[in-house]
Amino acid sequence: MNRSEEKNLVRLKTTCTNQRGEVVLEGTALVMPPKGKMTNVQ
Repeated sequence: MNRSEEKNLVRLKTTCTNQRGEVVLEGTALVMPPKGKMTNVQ
């Protein structure tokens, strides 16, 4: 995860695997979260 507070942007890395543990999808998403405090949600 990369964060740019000046531009209010977050880049998230995603990796999806199948039931055998093989990577089937990889990618990134650039999102603009709501302004304010960010918390980790698990």
